[in-house]
Amino acid sequence: MNALSDTWSWLTTAAHWSGPDGVWHRLGEHLFLTAVCLLISCLIALPVALVLGHLGKGGALAVNLSNVGRAVPTFAVLVLLLLTPIGTHGQWSTIIALVLFAVPPLLTNAYVGMREVDRDVVRAARGMGMTGRQMLVGVELPLALPMILTGVRIAAVQLVATATLAALAGGGGLGRIITGLQPRLHPAGGGRSDPGGRLRAPRREPLRGRSAARSAARPGGRVNRVRRTLAALALLAATACDQGPSLENRGEVTAPPGDSRELTVGSAGFTESDLLAQLYALLLEHAGYSTDLISVTNREIYEPALENGQIDVVPEYAATFADWLGAKAHGADAKPVGSPDLTTTMKALRELAAPRGLTVLDPGRAVDQNAFAVTAAYAKKHGLRTLSDVGAAKLPVRLAAGDECVQRPYCAPGLRSTYGIDVVAVDPKGVGTTQAKQAVQSGQDQMVLTTTTDATLDQFGLVLLEDDKKLQNADYVVPVVNRARAGSAGVRDALGRLNTVLTTADLASMNEQVDSWRRLPEDVARTYLEAKRLLPKG
Repeated sequence: MNALSDTWSWLTTAAHWSGPDGVWHRLGEHLFLTAVCLLISCLIALPVALVLGHLGKGGALAVNLSNVGRAVPTFAVLVLLLLTPIGTHGQWSTIIALVLFAVPPLLTNAYVGMREVDRDVVRAARGMGMTGRQMLVGVELPLALPMILTGVRIAAVQLVATATLAALAGGGGLGRIITGLQPRLHPAGGGRSDPGGRLRAPRREPLRGRSAARSAARPGGRVNRVRRTLAALALLAATACDQGPSLENRGEVTAPPGDSRELTVGSAGFTESDLLAQLYALLLEHAGYSTDLISVTNREIYEPALENGQIDVVPEYAATFADWLGAKAHGADAKPVGSPDLTTTMKALRELAAPRGLTVLDPGRAVDQNAFAVTAAYAKKHGLRTLSDVGAAKLPVRLAAGDECVQRPYCAPGLRSTYGIDVVAVDPKGVGTTQAKQAVQSGQDQMVLTTTTDATLDQFGLVLLEDDKKLQNADYVVPVVNRARAGSAGVRDALGRLNTVLTTADLASMNEQVDSWRRLPEDVARTYLEAKRLLPKG
């Protein structure tokens, strides 16, 4: 209570909100520093990523450099810079450290966005006689812009959170205020702080990353050069221990599984992933763990964070993640290792995950696969229950799906080769979008590509057709954990309780409650777990 009363007293003191050391002035410094670092980072990362993405070269180098940049804590970089002649100019040390921190998400997202531009569109532009520069500016850049802006948003949020480190280098910003409050909120011998003197976020608050090591808070005093050196060496040693192996061609990780009591649960930023992350966090908390949530929309970013311990647990999809790790280990042209057989897929996935320090826990019954739907009236008229029935009926099918369906082996080509379905055209309205379902509902198209957890099909009078020949891979929901931090039996048992109850239909129902009923993912997840008696009510 003393800490709370001290904090309240400080916040309600008018003098702390005005003047050169007031909150408003420090907030302005903080935002200005963030804006400058973000601008410099964009000027460095975006041109490089756009050129590499346009040329289709240097992708592995760009992503690996970004991963290396993410693996080194900003605090460690700042401390090392303070030991050099640059350290005499504290603000420049902070700017360099923050720029190095912000470049990786900008570079990775921009490059991935450029490479995800439909190659058919690029070839069409080239066929129209457009020059390389015209294609870059007029075609590729606009299509890649959403992914680029996602990278800018992630970098901006990370910079705002990390700019508090400026206080350590004698700079301004909110770090000066937080550092000043820290000794009273965390007195000697009690509590913990992040390396920059930042206040620890409350449990369950969404974070944008976790420092690789925590240091004890010490009130007052100026750290001399010898102590700075020792602090830097200690931090780097702790980081090395925390992150574990990070090279591509390394052997099986044999260290015993860790059991950190403070875990970060990751989400990929879409409804279903958010729900699964909430389910995991609630079950872990019930088992005695403290959890934070972090949302990262790009697998190129959150998977390395899972390897180095910034994220401890994440919900994944077995076949998709296996193929992704296979491509990461063996190149983009690597043969897919996911298959319709769950046992085969899990074996391949675990073999790829283990050398990276990751443990793949057991899958449950819930599966989120591509699926194909038609109207109930159309199915009844032609006696359709399975995709084989469509092929046997020799019906011409116009398919509402994403642009990539033309080439993906699990979409139009697979429907033709596996089921003999006469796909006469692909209507590019997206995967499971409202526009795609409306096109089938109106009769403009005959079939729509969606997912097995789509709970809105009834609203459009649609029914799923059974994938009776197993065209789709085994994309069962699986928890993936960082072995060194969350590979214990306690985590396995806590998350394994979900496997006994969660079904594909349950997942679809929860998706509907969030997307259609506008309920919060945490409320939906808690209600579900209470109904299944995995959490006590109330």
